[in-house]
Amino acid sequence: MRMADGTIRIHFVQAARATMLRAGCVFVLLLCVSGCGGGAGDAPPLSSMPTAAPTPASGTSQPPAAPEPLIVGTAQSIDNGANGDPVSLRVARSANGDGFAVWKADNGGIVPSGGSHHDLWANRYSAATAAWDGPIKVVAGSTEIEEFDLAVDATGNAVIAWNAITDPFDRERGMVMSARFNTGDAAWAAPVPLNTGARFPRVASDATGAVLAVYVVSISSPPLVSRVRGRFFDPASGVWQPEAAIEQNNGSTGSSFDPTALLDGSGNAFVGFVHEPGVFERIASNYYSRSAGSWGQLPPDSLPDAILGEVSGFGSQVIPQLQLATTNDGNFVAAWEERSAGDGSDTQIFTALFMGRSRSWSPARLLVQRAPPQPQRDDGLRFPGQVRLERIASNAAGNTLVLWTEGLTADGSDTAFNRTRRALKAIRVNPAGASCSAVQVVDSALGGGAAGADLGIDPAGNAIAIWQQFESPFIELSRSNIAINRFDAATGTWAAAVLAELQSGNGLSPRASVPMAGQALLGWIQAEGDANRVKALLQPMNDTPGR
Repeated sequence: MRMADGTIRIHFVQAARATMLRAGCVFVLLLCVSGCGGGAGDAPPLSSMPTAAPTPASGTSQPPAAPEPLIVGTAQSIDNGANGDPVSLRVARSANGDGFAVWKADNGGIVPSGGSHHDLWANRYSAATAAWDGPIKVVAGSTEIEEFDLAVDATGNAVIAWNAITDPFDRERGMVMSARFNTGDAAWAAPVPLNTGARFPRVASDATGAVLAVYVVSISSPPLVSRVRGRFFDPASGVWQPEAAIEQNNGSTGSSFDPTALLDGSGNAFVGFVHEPGVFERIASNYYSRSAGSWGQLPPDSLPDAILGEVSGFGSQVIPQLQLATTNDGNFVAAWEERSAGDGSDTQIFTALFMGRSRSWSPARLLVQRAPPQPQRDDGLRFPGQVRLERIASNAAGNTLVLWTEGLTADGSDTAFNRTRRALKAIRVNPAGASCSAVQVVDSALGGGAAGADLGIDPAGNAIAIWQQFESPFIELSRSNIAINRFDAATGTWAAAVLAELQSGNGLSPRASVPMAGQALLGWIQAEGDANRVKALLQPMNDTPGR
């Protein structure tokens, strides 16, 4: 049995980090938290607290019916034996039905620092022909590709951004590149450079075809100082605009990393990132206003505690991990994880809404409280109790689903030694953030432990989750399969989780995209013998004809 690369890492490293504004609660955030989870300290996690289920529709006496059983579609290999070994995947589907899968492949080349050379491959699903075009090598890599990202617009144009490590002994100054698929030409254009000394690229697109690429630029060394920069792509002219200082902090202290970006479809944009001014890691943000034609002004570097959008941590060495979703009314939803450095056993998850019109945040809402510290076993592994934010997604109306993993106990107690496995859990938060649904265990029909989840949501609020389901509660020791489950917005319930594949090798890098009603694009990398294969699954969002 071959162990696919990156199987464990995908659980511990979140794919995207985003932002929150400080709403007068910087130094004592816990006192300003409102909502679903309540206070912190020694209280039990939200998932162990009683929570009211959604209220049935007016005039009904019975609870909503359960969603239809989940029937898994047929996955197919879409790399067609392309050379190189796939190690990481992104998928995205357009509102017109076209879809893209982009993967990074180890091509066997070795760099002096011990890393590998990589290629970037892409395959396009055509809604018109109901078939995949075939794999195209977008980047023939003689360098190490560290990170890449993918975005599509409503008409099927796609953009990839990646950073290549040009000097293996100076990883902070890679080259950020981009390539675009133009629907009119039905082809990928030649890659273009966005910045010659940057890393952590992320891209976002919207229905208008606009694209925003964000990344982190190293502006001094030593000591290393990095700042968030970005460029817009203008679909009318087909040209990338000049680079802008998204983080307008050009002083000599503190560094930033892991930006993420979203567009609201009206020309406004939002970017979040992690800022490290000293001992703490904090989260910060900035907003681009179409009417003003500029990014907001950040305070000077001499005031690191006043950086726009910053949220203070719960103590020393806080490691914030955050994600964003957007709605069609110019608002942005954020969920974030904060935990202490080290084993991360005292994690908490929060959410809040950024309102574009007023440029302000709703109060931070505590969703999941700290789990008790998890003891270490004799073999060095930890019991599966830590809380981990996995993914969030929001539909146009602002209904937001939050996925996380957390240890379950066999007897209902909160004793770490009784924890039997790491479960995937979900909660739905309404647009105003005033109430939450009951917590549901998404993988309750399966054994083992869950990790590495992704989530897609359609305009009506129906969603599908895909994740790695490990055969053992201790995910460090077992094989991972790919599991899926579907959320029915009308009933507010998840179906019974099922495995999407039953092969003997590991499945990893699960991805989901659901921009339209009816069908999701799911993807993952599957270890088959001595090679990894890229799998794609067009999964129905319901199994009842005519629904």
